[in-house]
Amino acid sequence: MFVCTGNTCRSPMAEGLCRVIAQKVGALEVQATSAGIDAAAGRGASLHAVTVMREMAIDLSGHRARQFNIEIVQEVDLVLGMTPKHAEQARAIVGTNVPVRILGDYAGRYESVDDPFGGSVEAYRRTADQIRRLLTEALSRRAAGVK
Repeated sequence: MFVCTGNTCRSPMAEGLCRVIAQKVGALEVQATSAGIDAAAGRGASLHAVTVMREMAIDLSGHRARQFNIEIVQEVDLVLGMTPKHAEQARAIVGTNVPVRILGDYAGRYESVDDPFGGSVEAYRRTADQIRRLLTEALSRRAAGVK
């Protein structure tokens, strides 16, 4: 499960990209989902997120924001926050029930994912490229058995 603030930009982009990259990296069975620490439940993905993901042949038009809570992580084996703050907030909610990491850390880097909210479509492209790079590294490590 990918977690950001509102579940309209970074985490839905990560969710969509994860599905595509997991297939390219190898025979990984990955089910991706997302939520927001401060989400307005039911809100769609931001227009620029939908546009940028469409450019990558990923459809976010049906995405609806979900509030991160203990109930929705029952079937999840890993929570990946976009920033240390997201991971800290998620950890406070799930305790030790589910491992919580930062996507950049899970990829072998200590790097937060930039927030494009309110920015230009180009800002969203940069964030999507950053997420794609981190996910490729993270999923390659996971496929190789690195925790």
